[in-house]
Amino acid sequence: GLYPYAPALDINISPVGYISNYDPQTQAGYLKLSKGTTNTWNGQGGYTLNAPNYYRLHTQVLVDQWQDPERINQNLSKLDAKTAFDYYLSESVRATLGLSYEDDRWGRYGKETVNDTIADTKARYQNTTAKFSIQSFNSAVGSWNYGLDVNYNRWNSIQAEPNENNITLDAHVDVKLSAHTRLRLQPNYQVSNSDWAGNTSVLGSTIALSWRTNQNWNQLGTVIHQVDNTWQLWPRLHWDFSLAKETEVSLHANQVVEPLSAARITDTNPFTIGSSLRSPVPFDPVYKPTSILQSASISVSHQITPLLRVNPAIGYSNWINDLNFTLIPEDSKAFGIEYVNYNAVQASLAVESSSSDNLLAFEGKATYAHFMSESDLWNRAPLHISTTARYQPFKRMSIGITGLGNSPTSLGMNGEETIKSNWRANISADLNFQVFKHLSLSLHADNVLDNRFEVWRGYPTFGRNLSIGLLGSF
Repeated sequence: GLYPYAPALDINISPVGYISNYDPQTQAGYLKLSKGTTNTWNGQGGYTLNAPNYYRLHTQVLVDQWQDPERINQNLSKLDAKTAFDYYLSESVRATLGLSYEDDRWGRYGKETVNDTIADTKARYQNTTAKFSIQSFNSAVGSWNYGLDVNYNRWNSIQAEPNENNITLDAHVDVKLSAHTRLRLQPNYQVSNSDWAGNTSVLGSTIALSWRTNQNWNQLGTVIHQVDNTWQLWPRLHWDFSLAKETEVSLHANQVVEPLSAARITDTNPFTIGSSLRSPVPFDPVYKPTSILQSASISVSHQITPLLRVNPAIGYSNWINDLNFTLIPEDSKAFGIEYVNYNAVQASLAVESSSSDNLLAFEGKATYAHFMSESDLWNRAPLHISTTARYQPFKRMSIGITGLGNSPTSLGMNGEETIKSNWRANISADLNFQVFKHLSLSLHADNVLDNRFEVWRGYPTFGRNLSIGLLGSF
């Protein structure tokens, strides 16, 4: 984001189970408990202390537990705890300290065969992160601002040897040229030290001119990274402008270069919708230390009527050393990593509509991607569709329906035959009722159609699940 209008630390937590995320910014404290019919349960809690222009302390804890749908006696779980403390050292200087801890048990997918002949322990890893940032935000013309973000991360596997330490340093300095323009230099350094991948480092920098139109800050510049003794150069662009009173246009371009660290590729659960199962051990004998994403897009937002808005967009992405996950061997549920280069052209159309009294709202989006690669690409569906409708019959009650779907995706090869998934069609519904001022009741039905879509080969998603939850605030 454009300093100083973006928060110094993003501390949002998205539950991995069936529970809808709750925005802690609306309450000083909250506690949510939920129990599902497929032996799933979820607990969340958070508390925020906020003294404007002095300090802000926010803490949030998430606990999820569910069962492997194929092995009744195997419980899987996730613990995620985060806290952040913002403190104003002066009227123009703010410091932030953040700590997070994650403990994940993803089941025995690491070495277990289909017939359960290998008695392996649960795949489990821990992820600990500490963040510190300091930044100034002087507003006078000709003033200089500075900022430094330090991020330390330690990843370790419980059952295996690999351990890993990652450090990211982000600095910036900018000068306010006028009331509406800034010039910024932002160097970046990433280093990863891993027992299984050795040392990897990425050096990069962004130089950009920012200008303000209406309430928007725009940015034009270039981003450059040193990768394998070569330099990768790409434009940096964020530009919002109006073509007419009802039409807005956004242009974006960016380059992201990251070490392929275990902490970044072991972050998801193979049993949940939208999952991308990650293996911490590279399968390709030629290890690729970094991944590169170069992207550009244009999107339009047009207000057709006071109650209807459409948002078409088109984009281009160039991936270098992206990860392709393959099943090894065919009778096992262990995944290995291949490295692939490919281009993708994406087109999307989003629709937003609401009634004049805002009691009924609808959002829908369809995205189609055309992939171009000399390699086989697995687990990348070309078409994705999502819809959300919400109705509020009266002040204390809201009813919502969500639909997620994607076209069949290639899961791997069986001899000469390509194995494909079926269509995914997941429909969920929820009902929320405010019993008292600080107590709400929620009912949730996930996967109403009982669609057993395989996000990864051999890993079907959960079937139909009903849950009930209580949310208390204080």
